[in-house]
Amino acid sequence: MLKKITTLLVTGAVGAVLALGALTVPAQAAAPVSADTQTAQQREFYDDYWNRGDCIDTGNWLVRTGQYGHFVCEEDWLSGDWNLWVYN
Repeated sequence: MLKKITTLLVTGAVGAVLALGALTVPAQAAAPVSADTQTAQQREFYDDYWNRGDCIDTGNWLVRTGQYGHFVCEEDWLSGDWNLWVYN
């Protein structure tokens, strides 16, 4: 009986140490981001589409014509539409 209790206590202590170790974050400083980089990374909503193909076609056209640098089509789970986000 005492052996079982000791085993449970040791196992619980090891589990707690492992859990705490998994929650720690390494102390690293984040790389500074310039204002130009932040502006370039900001996305802008362009339009929404009924299907993914139309969203991608429009995004490709906007990039091909040089209006934007790249784009992302994301499905809106509430409405079912596809949102076109563009980046400079």
